[in-house]
Amino acid sequence: QWFSNGDQIAGATSASYTLSRGEGGESVTVVVRYTDASGLRETVESAPVDIQAAFTLGALYVHGLVDGAVCEISAVDASGAAASTPLASGTTSSGLASFGELVPVDGTAFISCTGGTYVDEVTALVLDAPLTRAVVNVDSDTTFTVSPLTEIATQLAEAAGDLNTAVSTYNPAVGINFGVSGDITEVAPTNLATTAASNDDAGRYATALALISQLD
Repeated sequence: QWFSNGDQIAGATSASYTLSRGEGGESVTVVVRYTDASGLRETVESAPVDIQAAFTLGALYVHGLVDGAVCEISAVDASGAAASTPLASGTTSSGLASFGELVPVDGTAFISCTGGTYVDEVTALVLDAPLTRAVVNVDSDTTFTVSPLTEIATQLAEAAGDLNTAVSTYNPAVGINFGVSGDITEVAPTNLATTAASNDDAGRYATALALISQLD
C-alpha cells in the first residue's frame, strides 16, 4: 500500500506507483506486508521520499507583445529570496515564452524577462522592452503574465524585503488599483493591436498598460 503524507493512496497497491501530474510537494511511503518462510506475517515500511512537484509553465511578456526577450523562472524560498540559479528559461515570440515541461517548482516563483522589443500601443513605435518581473504562485500547468503591473508589485515586495508578499498582498492590491479583479499574473491582457478592449479584466488590464505607455 502506497501512502501520501501518511494517507493511503486509493488503489495504489501494486509493486510500483506512478505519481499523477497533480501530485507533488509531499512525502511518499510504501508499506509491504507478506508471509515469511516461517509462516509469520511481516510488515516493512519504507523511509519517506519527498516528492518535488513539477509543471508545464510559460510566460506572456506584455508591454505590447514582446519579441526576442529572455525570460527565466526561479524558485522563491520561505524567507522571500529568489534562488540565484534559474530553473528554466525561454525566449519570447509574440510575447510567449515556454519554460518547457515539468519545471520543478511548487509555490512562489520569480520570473524575470530581459531584452526584446515591442510595438508601443500608443505611438506604434518599436521600443526596447525594459527589465520586467513577476512573482507568481505555481500550483498547476499555466502561462503567467509579466507586465508593468507585475513589475510594480514586484518592486513593492522587494521594498518589503520578502517576494512572497507579492503573491499575498501586492499582486491583488496593484490589480485592484488598476481595475483588474483577477490575478494580474494569470489574466492575459487583450491585444489592442487586434482587438478592442471590453469592460472585463482582460480589457481593463490592456487599457491600464496603454495608459502607462501614454504617461511614459
